Amino acid sequence: MALIKKALGPQILSFEKGNVEEVKGFTLDRFAIIRETEKNDLMVAFSVKENKKYYWASTKLSEFLLDNEDMAEFDNDTMTYSFPEDTVKITHTGKTQLKSDPTKSCNTWLIEC
Repeated sequence: MALIKKALGPQILSFEKGNVEEVKGFTLDRFAIIRETEKNDLMVAFSVKENKKYYWASTKLSEFLLDNEDMAEFDNDTMTYSFPEDTVKITHTGKTQLKSDPTKSCNTWLIEC
């Protein structure tokens, strides 16, 4: 009998949290979709093959991963998704000011498939 591990959360969240600014040409390893309970928003955490850290995806990277959830392979043991047949390279390219609120900014990404 297999135990349900959903309450334990995705394994990658046990890694050290990294700073997205260090993501330069890294290869996506796994990602996890997490529902933030207070606002009921979806958040996406990801790990890369170059280190044992996790990062929070935002803006276009988050949209890309959520859009491709159906194409990803889910691992019940780690509670994460991956693209075993595809290579996805990710580069954090900086921050841009939000048009809707000039006091806030968002991360920008280069995604290569």
